[in-house]
Amino acid sequence: MTEKNNEMIIPFSAGDIIRKLFISWFAAAIIMYGCLPESAKVLGELEAFKRINPAVGFLTALIVFLPLVTYPFFWKQKPYIERIMLFAEVVLLSIISVIYSFAAPFLGACTLLLVIMLIYMDFGWNKSDEIALAEEESEKEPGIPAVFDRYNMAPKVAFLIGIAFVSLLSAWLVCRVISHSTPTYDFGIFTQMFYSMKTHGTMVTTVERTEAMSHMCIHVSPVWYLLLPFYLINSTPEMLEFLQALVLASAFIPVWFIGKNHGLGKWERVVFIFLLAIYPNYMGGASYDIHENIFLTPFILWFFYGLDKKNIYIISIFTALTLLVKEDAAIYVAVIAVFILLCGILRKKDRKFMIITGAVILVCSVIYFISVVNWLYTYGDGILGNSRYNNFMYEGKDSLFSVIKAVLMEPMKVIYECFDEEKLSYMSMTIGAFALMPLITRKYERLILLIPYVLVNLMPDYIYSYNINHHYGYGSVALMIYVSMVNFRDIKAVFKGKKKWLKNIILVLAVYLSFGAFRENIIPKAMNYMERYRDHKATYDAREWLMDQIPDDKSVAASTFFTTRLSDRDKLYDVKHSKIEYVLDCDYIFVDYGETECYKRYKTTADSDGYTCFKKLVLENGYVLSDLSSYGIDIYVKNR
Repeated sequence: MTEKNNEMIIPFSAGDIIRKLFISWFAAAIIMYGCLPESAKVLGELEAFKRINPAVGFLTALIVFLPLVTYPFFWKQKPYIERIMLFAEVVLLSIISVIYSFAAPFLGACTLLLVIMLIYMDFGWNKSDEIALAEEESEKEPGIPAVFDRYNMAPKVAFLIGIAFVSLLSAWLVCRVISHSTPTYDFGIFTQMFYSMKTHGTMVTTVERTEAMSHMCIHVSPVWYLLLPFYLINSTPEMLEFLQALVLASAFIPVWFIGKNHGLGKWERVVFIFLLAIYPNYMGGASYDIHENIFLTPFILWFFYGLDKKNIYIISIFTALTLLVKEDAAIYVAVIAVFILLCGILRKKDRKFMIITGAVILVCSVIYFISVVNWLYTYGDGILGNSRYNNFMYEGKDSLFSVIKAVLMEPMKVIYECFDEEKLSYMSMTIGAFALMPLITRKYERLILLIPYVLVNLMPDYIYSYNINHHYGYGSVALMIYVSMVNFRDIKAVFKGKKKWLKNIILVLAVYLSFGAFRENIIPKAMNYMERYRDHKATYDAREWLMDQIPDDKSVAASTFFTTRLSDRDKLYDVKHSKIEYVLDCDYIFVDYGETECYKRYKTTADSDGYTCFKKLVLENGYVLSDLSSYGIDIYVKNR
């Protein structure tokens, strides 16, 4: 350390420290992995984690790190040499890993990683590794010449996209409801929960855990109360499906303003709104009905808009709202906070604001997460998501700390798990649907925003996490579309003058890929439910009439696809999932005897018919078969 003008000068930047940390980490990983016996080097197993000592790994990394941060005080720093070192470490670790855990997808992933590292080695972090980076502003230019937008059509087209999105998604989901295609998990739970919110002001359900329990003991999601005033207007399952479509479509508004703030033309903003509308996991994620995760996309995007505008009120409101979605929403908030902190450290522009804001948000998210986890373990069922990381739980217990330690000890395990063959299709229809725009940047701090995509969607061995027809991608898509927009802004800055038309190629490619996946995977699924209702309307209407004959003040046990429609009561049970003693204590039992899966557990022998055994059990416990039974439905009434 030298002294100049009474100020101490540190001969490296925050970017240099990050590079040195990665060099130390990968050096320790290579040594620890290399010392393992051959049988423990297979990445598909957990044996390696049991043999690696985290303390030894930390000490090894520290031994490498200390010389790296010391030598610049005596000699000129060599960023390019350090980048070569990091690239060589990744090459060596990739080669060793592929040798012992060869799989074609894993080889492809390692090749992609090496290409990214080669670009970093040659060009560095945003053109310079030597000093803290200054913020670059892309040239602001209109999306198309004004003569083609004389009537200001772009906002109108964006609005029509929103209308089309809400119309298609609502029609699809309402047809699921009226064709009795919504199962107990999760829509039957939420419809009873809203009945409870309307009637008692609480989130108590009986169908979720057999006995009366607040949904807040399963997931801390007070955000649901935002929809309650609208539900009171029309207290039906169809209204909840319509509200889901509106919440998802509301994310188009912050997309428009974020694009405007980053210098995207009107029609470029329309394209990004269209990309979000046809993003396969966006509409597809709603295909199993309403879920609290739908709030993540609009809330996170408004959060980013507040951050871009440096509006502390918007930031505070949407930080709080995002945290109130669900306990694990703190992951998204914490990752964004780390991104803000790193931007503040790396860049001169708004440094004080970014560092203070990032630090406060990070502390708040951590405190909130610890608090709600403690609440769930004390009064509820604990954290449900831990068991979804069995491929990283090497200590034999459900703990997120085990996952973190596993990642630090064996980073290539993350690559191996993320590029599992089953996950490649999901990746092609998620990050691939954006034509890889989230990755096209040399401002590598933006890649931090992809951590939830890796952590929530790709790392788990829980099959629904990487399924476009489930709701686990709503937080990730908000981060990816934001990164895509800011990266596109930088792409515009590269292609200026006569070459500016080249920037549109990536947008055209993204639309082509997204729409192709949307057409093949989403439209047929949506049309199937509409056609199903049209073809069997008489049967569905008759079954609706049968359900209307059951008084609202009576307890009911039902097959899994009828709990949604029968949820407006205090006691509701699922004959497939609920405890049998609760099922046999209900006033009515309403079942579709064609749902054979519901009755498997009632078999008395391996060869017996499940429903026959169920019917015998019911009749033996004081029920009589109602004369109303028809249209494939049996209704049993308790003879009290």
